Amino acid sequence: MEGDGGFCPTCCSGMFRYVADMTGLIGIPAGTFKDPSFPPPNRFYWTVHQHHWLPLPDGLPSMEKMQA
Repeated sequence: MEGDGGFCPTCCSGMFRYVADMTGLIGIPAGTFKDPSFPPPNRFYWTVHQHHWLPLPDGLPSMEKMQA
């Protein structure tokens, strides 16, 4: 995600990012929610930036980047 965001004042972890070119939307990393009952992902975005060592589960929709 691009643009400015907010960070935890205690540990400096990224808490959210404003999504460039999408006014009114904010991206929140799923890892921000330390809750084992948090639902798993049902699709993946920005896979063009995916680490080569992180395989995605089969059968879920994915997009290399947001489509205009």
